[in-house]
Formats: sequence, structure tokens, C-alpha cells
Amino acid sequence: MNKVDIVLDRWWKLIYRFVRRKIFGAATVVAALTLVTQLGSITRELTVAAWFGTADCLDVFLIAFLLLIFVINVVAGSFNAAFIPTFIHVRMFKPILAQKKIMDLESILLFKL
Repeated sequence: MNKVDIVLDRWWKLIYRFVRRKIFGAATVVAALTLVTQLGSITRELTVAAWFGTADCLDVFLIAFLLLIFVINVVAGSFNAAFIPTFIHVRMFKPILAQKKIMDLESILLFKL
């Protein structure tokens, strides 16, 4: 085993022993992913500022970008509102194969967005 596998193995043993640790693990993952997205946002802003400066084309770029982000947020929000109740129903009443199929479908749809 390499070092990464050892660290991940210890992490999963630490997290999944007790319910409180499961909650802590989930919160840690959410915090880490939030940090990654914030760093991505900062990088995007710095790249846009370096590329466009304060010219008028920056305004055009930002308006086009905001329209695209708005459409993505509307579609993703409605998708989540429809997907979560369906997944909970499938998880409670259907076998594991059905759960896997619906998760695969969700992954494909989200990556296409």
C-alpha cells in the first residue's frame, strides 16, 4: 500500500465508527469542497482581471457569463428538486441495482451541464 491508501484507510476508519464521526466526516468533506470551489472562483476572477483589465469588453464578458450561470443554476436547482425525492423513494423501496442506475443517470446529467 502506498501512503495515500494508508491515510485514506485511517480516515475512513476514523470517520465511520460512530454516527457523530460520520457527521463530522461529511462536514469535513463539504468544507474541503467549499474551499476548493472558492479557490477556483478566486482563480477565475484573477484570470478575468488579468485578461480583460477594466475595458468595456469586461462588461460584455461578465454579462454573458452571468446569463450562462443563471441558466445553469435554474436547471441545476430544478434538477435537485426533482432528483432528491425520487432517489429517496428508490432507496427505500427498490433494490440496489435501481439505486445504482439512478445515480449513474444523475452523474451523466450533471456532467453534461
